[in-house]
Amino acid sequence: MIEIENCNSDYYQIVLDATCFFSTQLLPEKSLNRSTIKVLFEDELMKREGYLGQCLKNGRYDYDISIEPTMNLQSILMTIAHEMVHVNQYVRGYLKETFEEYSIWKGKKYFNNQYYMLPW
Repeated sequence: MIEIENCNSDYYQIVLDATCFFSTQLLPEKSLNRSTIKVLFEDELMKREGYLGQCLKNGRYDYDISIEPTMNLQSILMTIAHEMVHVNQYVRGYLKETFEEYSIWKGKKYFNNQYYMLPW
């Protein structure tokens, strides 16, 4: 299931269709029926957190993608595609969040303060 929240009404259907497309292309079929992917447009995400998009795993099949809403449509879609790659990585077990100062990628610990050096 895909949910879109706080999206510009002009973009809603395009964002929904694109997210559905990305999920069918990136996720294993058995995960598609079980997964809930919520795309949340969060005001001032960049100002508050320092990024344009983020993917969080909330449960075994529950994912939130946060998006900075001030971007143009092309940038929004590119950011959703990028964050959907992280959903794929979570589903396949490549990426694991610890909600501490590090993440685990393919069994190896990486500290989150070196974003551009992270392998994913």
